[in-house]
Amino acid sequence: MKNKFLKILKRTLITIGILFALAFITNEIVYRMSIPDEFESANWSGKWNSLEYKLVGGSIKFK
Repeated sequence: MKNKFLKILKRTLITIGILFALAFITNEIVYRMSIPDEFESANWSGKWNSLEYKLVGGSIKFK
């Protein structure tokens, strides 16, 4: 009985691991395909005031 339970547990964990790996790989593929070609040269400029957001402190300033 114990041996059968361990086999079922092993198969379940392997299946969950494979599904997790497939989800991760699929997410990476979709993410990489959705990045615009010109994104490498994208620079952000502006000002962000974190006082508007309670969970984040400080400020970020770019020139």
